[in-house]
Amino acid sequence: MRLVQISLTIVFLTAAATAAAAPAGVAAPRSRPDADPAGPVAVNKACAVCHGSTLGPTDDVVIALAPPGRAAGARTRAAVDETRVPVAASVALDAPGWAGVFALALCVGLSAIALLASLRRRRATEDAQRHDRDFADAVLDTAGMLVVVLDPAGRIVRLNGACERATGRTTREVRGQLVWDVGQPPEEHEAARTSLGNLLAGGTPMLEEHAWARAGGAPRQVAWAKGVVREPGGEPQTVVWIGTDVTERKSAASLERELAAKLAYQAQHDPVTSLPNRLLIELRLREATIEAAAKGQHVGVYFIDVDAFKVVNDTLGHPIGDLLLQQIACRLLAVARPQDTLGRMGGDEFMIVMPGLESRAAAREGAAALLEAMKAPFRVGDHELYTSASIGVSVFPEDGGDAHLLQRNADAALYRAKGQGRNRYQFFDPRITEAARERLEMSSQLRHALANEELELHYQPRVDRDGRIAGFEALARWRHPKLGIVPPGKFIPVAEESGLIVPIGAWVLREACRQTKAWQEMNLFVRVAVNVSAPQFAQSEFAATVMNALESNALDARWLEIELTESLLMQNTLDAAAKLDLIRSTGVSIAIDDFGTGYSSLAYLQKLPIDTLKIDRSFVKEIGESPSESQTAIIRAIASMAQMLGMRVVAEGVETEVQRRFLLGIGVDGMQGYLFSPPRPAADVPGMLTGASPMNAAAERVAIPA
Repeated sequence: MRLVQISLTIVFLTAAATAAAAPAGVAAPRSRPDADPAGPVAVNKACAVCHGSTLGPTDDVVIALAPPGRAAGARTRAAVDETRVPVAASVALDAPGWAGVFALALCVGLSAIALLASLRRRRATEDAQRHDRDFADAVLDTAGMLVVVLDPAGRIVRLNGACERATGRTTREVRGQLVWDVGQPPEEHEAARTSLGNLLAGGTPMLEEHAWARAGGAPRQVAWAKGVVREPGGEPQTVVWIGTDVTERKSAASLERELAAKLAYQAQHDPVTSLPNRLLIELRLREATIEAAAKGQHVGVYFIDVDAFKVVNDTLGHPIGDLLLQQIACRLLAVARPQDTLGRMGGDEFMIVMPGLESRAAAREGAAALLEAMKAPFRVGDHELYTSASIGVSVFPEDGGDAHLLQRNADAALYRAKGQGRNRYQFFDPRITEAARERLEMSSQLRHALANEELELHYQPRVDRDGRIAGFEALARWRHPKLGIVPPGKFIPVAEESGLIVPIGAWVLREACRQTKAWQEMNLFVRVAVNVSAPQFAQSEFAATVMNALESNALDARWLEIELTESLLMQNTLDAAAKLDLIRSTGVSIAIDDFGTGYSSLAYLQKLPIDTLKIDRSFVKEIGESPSESQTAIIRAIASMAQMLGMRVVAEGVETEVQRRFLLGIGVDGMQGYLFSPPRPAADVPGMLTGASPMNAAAERVAIPA
């Protein structure tokens, strides 16, 4: 009995150790209700020793113990799968003597061998499973795509490394949470639950794109492929989301769309004023004419040119010019109706299309309103700028049946408005086209006039109060090979429009200095005045041009006077003052021409180094046989103001003796006009100065400037 007890103790300790080493989840040995307490402990399927049956390579070998005189039977085999205690063989415990001991030892040895083999197989299985898990984890973590593993209820089981980096969350932080609570905004939760239900119910993967919240940052936009891993029986086991972060791609696409829209806008709008450009406004004009033809209406086309805008650009710079253009655009937009289109054609030209007009008279009302809008001064930075507009108008269908012809005719009308003195509007007249053709030809011919020495200077005398010549004004003339003498009023506007006025002005300055020096060599000393255009004065090197003209002809500066209009000086008083101070410091005299037609501001006169005011001929013309106080009030005021400021006063356009006597009566210092002499060629001047000419027979001497 003692041998039996020892054997049983060893066997059960072995079984306990084996059970303790069993993997988690394997049930501990328990007795069946119908088992004999003293009967077999365990049998696995069949025992090769007791029953002679064979075992498979993965079957455990168990030992069946029985009381003396009793062998393992059917009930022993029935307890197999619950205990799974591995041993080597089954042996009767009542074997006598050493045979029993040997049998028991053999049994224990075989059991130990079987136990070690079983443990080795289990460890190998666990190692293989662990390797598979590690390999799967490594694949998931090194994958560039985002992977989310869910259970069928939508709870997060696993995030791979890419997903953790993209979302700013780790698996440990979100495991067990519902995926929509973690990744999507509340308003999308219901849709997310519905999507999961459809995925589980269906048999095919789904493709979806939605935002995924990022911890502490902006949401990421992710394109997901969603699928289900199912059990052999078809029940869902795991849900897998595999996603691609498309945030940058979406951002790039959005930027591309924005860039395309911006380029399309820029292609049809002016960058300075944001108004439609030539392309867009021409499109609107075509659309308007088509609609007007169908409805029997008129369309007004207005070409608007900002007067003297080039002077602003040249004197104040393009930034100020751009700001002025923007303010002008706002003024014109305030006049335009909602259905009208205002655009900038380029430079200082605007165009307005007014569709749906009932008559030509309605187009005239629109032109008048546009002119009125330009009257008030423009405040641009520190500058108060005055400007006006010249407007050319054509009307559909009378002046053209298509957009191209309407624009061409409006442009021709604009040129006529500018030629008539600016600050006015002019409707298209068929006769305008002939004038435009002549203007184009003249511009082309004028370019050759300088090179061919077709330009020359004529000189009109200026007399003092005693009728003696105090100086001359140099006036350009064009001796055309076919047309003869072309007056300045005809070719100077063309020169200004074409930009030729600057080189022509420089030539006039040099030629006047040369001729004045030539007269001095004849012992004839007289001051000569030269008119300076706004574009010429705006040149940064204008002062240097004056100096070069004097130096190249060895002419003393006191014999030269330059004349500028007051509107020119008002464009930029500070810049004008600086230039005039430099020029006047050399001894050159400064005069304001056509005074009274512009702003006539006492304030700017005090700031500028002015020597002479020349009263415009339009005021002198008003002096008749019995001039009224209202007609002469401006001239009296100008003369009084100039005398108060210590300036000389000269009246232009004197043609009658009545005018001369009146001007002498108010104290003017000099006069100029056809009463004394028209402009004469340079060859006539010596005779006028020496008294040989009938014009100056009363003069006994030449007035030499101090």
